[in-house]
Amino acid sequence: MKQGVVEWYVAELLEKSWAGFETHTEQGCNVGKPCYGYRARRVPHPVPARRAKGMKKTLLKAHPVEGPVVSKCCAWRVTEALSYRQIAERLTPICSPIHRRHRWTPRGRRGAGPPPASGRY
Repeated sequence: MKQGVVEWYVAELLEKSWAGFETHTEQGCNVGKPCYGYRARRVPHPVPARRAKGMKKTLLKAHPVEGPVVSKCCAWRVTEALSYRQIAERLTPICSPIHRRHRWTPRGRRGAGPPPASGRY
């Protein structure tokens, strides 16, 4: 009986934490390092108690040079169904890579990530 209650609490906790993370992302906030094509913009926390402690939220802002590259990659991936390797081959001659090897790699392209689903920058 106790095991069933514990499992129910764990499942409920996971659902609530995931819902909170979805809301956080939909508001344009970021957790962790920003992807290629975006820059972090630190803003005061919206909750007064956390703001009083000096906490901040991180919003994503499109980078003026790298942002269009990400949009182009997403367009190629969706409209032409290109693989990461094909996208990397197209990117190398037209823009600077994120790595110091002076060329894009499939793995590096994968790290660029798509634009945020919310469309807010």
